Amino acid sequence: MPNLLPTLEVCDVPKGAGTAPVVFMLAGFPDDHSVFAKLADDLKRTHRVIVACLPLYDQTSLKEGQSDYYSVEEVLFRLEATVYSKTDPDQKVTLVIHDFGCPFGYHFAFLHPDKVDRLVGLDIGCTNLARPAEKGSRHRYKLEKFPELPEGPEPPRTKDKLNQLFYQLYFSFAYLFGRKVNYAVGTALLRGFIKCMHLFRFLNTDPKSKAARDLKDVRCWHAYPYWALWSKILFRPKSYMYTHTYESQYTSSQVASGYTGLIPVWMPMPKCDTLFLYGKRKRIMFHNNCFLKYLKDTPGCAAMGVDGGHWMFLDKPDFCAKVIRDFMDGIVYNYADTIPPKM
Repeated sequence: MPNLLPTLEVCDVPKGAGTAPVVFMLAGFPDDHSVFAKLADDLKRTHRVIVACLPLYDQTSLKEGQSDYYSVEEVLFRLEATVYSKTDPDQKVTLVIHDFGCPFGYHFAFLHPDKVDRLVGLDIGCTNLARPAEKGSRHRYKLEKFPELPEGPEPPRTKDKLNQLFYQLYFSFAYLFGRKVNYAVGTALLRGFIKCMHLFRFLNTDPKSKAARDLKDVRCWHAYPYWALWSKILFRPKSYMYTHTYESQYTSSQVASGYTGLIPVWMPMPKCDTLFLYGKRKRIMFHNNCFLKYLKDTPGCAAMGVDGGHWMFLDKPDFCAKVIRDFMDGIVYNYADTIPPKM
């Protein structure tokens, strides 16, 4: 049995009512399954809901001999194994992803179009379009930019990029310090920085806006995904800035096309219908307007700003559940709509 991600399942669909459609949720940093408790509680009436978190995120202490690090490759393989082992072979899922669940979720959806029916991205947007690489290429697929806005190239968001660079490298530093020197000090460094982020309303400008996990449950080794990503970027030449050669028993023939290539670090836009919800009440955005415009112009896709912070589905749980449920039923709202969906 392959190693799987930590999961919880909830479903109130009566037995004998047929196979319930599956919603697979993947939480990000630093959250465990509880971050999706309210959303899962709403969806479980009509769907079988599988809530997963990243390895170690369901723990507040390491077991003896347990590793404090998982590579990008390992997490992606575990996500793959978990989705396929928890569902029937021909059963598609709706994938709901947040924060650091997004890099893994977007790649999984792109690589497995035969498994992902719809995707809901929460607050972290795709960075690129992608297309299969030419035969003989060392890469699995090539990345392309989103079409430019009608008014021309989008101005570079230097402030957002610098903010992202700083906090992600700091999280990497806190993880490394804890791993190499002392876990308690590394944890203190990480918690202190997160407190500053909340103090200066970095991820939620409304004082009443919610964050998911209590800081006392956050450990420095929860920041390992940041180091897993940045170690690839900082210490490999540009031509090797890719996660791994991706081949396994689950690899989709629709995507592989007989090629075995390297997969880029950056997040590709999947081919399935995609809904993107983002919090409007924060000082940094994790998407660009070209991505929003692409969703607006693509049938079956949509984007919408929500009156909340980074965890907007906790600030506005009923609203987000309504929009997501309607999206799964084929009702697509858009961020440009002037009339919000009725509750």
